[in-house]
Amino acid sequence: MVWVVLLWLLAAGSLVGVLLCGVIAYAGFTSNDYLDAYGVTTTATVTDVEIFTDTVTVEFTTDDGEPATAEIVWFTSDVPAVGDDIEITYDPYDASYATEAGSDSGVVMGVIYVVVAVFALAVVVGAVIGAVLVHRRRGKAKRQRTTW
Repeated sequence: MVWVVLLWLLAAGSLVGVLLCGVIAYAGFTSNDYLDAYGVTTTATVTDVEIFTDTVTVEFTTDDGEPATAEIVWFTSDVPAVGDDIEITYDPYDASYATEAGSDSGVVMGVIYVVVAVFALAVVVGAVIGAVLVHRRRGKAKRQRTTW
């Protein structure tokens, strides 16, 4: 009985993971569309590079003439050095939200989360099938017992 409950809990937890990964994947796919449609492309100067997290901090001036800073997670292997000028695309309503110009980073993240969601869905299906099989076996074993 304990195994059945644990398998159902695993299935429920994995289903939550599927839904969460699906939402994040959707956001990843649509973030590129948003920046492609409304983003502003400009030149920014790299002020800091975190090698461990592949995070690049840049400073730039918005179209309104305001100074801005953004952190970009760098997905390609050629991480720029401090002092390099790079092309970025930023959200004109929130300049701290920026990506490398022409980057498909949102799509990459979306694909990663879709793969995780598919794996979690396989866990859900496996856990449900396992729970049903364990439940049926226990029921069958109880029915086959002879009573005196």
